[in-house]
Amino acid sequence: GYCTDNKAVGTRRTGNNNNIVKLASYVRRNSDKTQYILITHRRGTMERADTIYGITMRQKGISDYMKLNMAKLDDIIKEYTE
Repeated sequence: GYCTDNKAVGTRRTGNNNNIVKLASYVRRNSDKTQYILITHRRGTMERADTIYGITMRQKGISDYMKLNMAKLDDIIKEYTE
């Protein structure tokens, strides 16, 4: 099965990140039997993801799909910074 959550843990920028840590721990513990789709702008939530999918608009009116495998992030950064 799978679960979705829009703006997981809210978008508050102040306060502690305890709820993000709790959610990330819960998702990690249960991800072997459930696929989670979280819609968020929270950096802390995204940092704990295995894969990030996104839609961006590099040119006005043209949407572009992206997929970022966090395990390969170091290699991707090196590729673009060398």
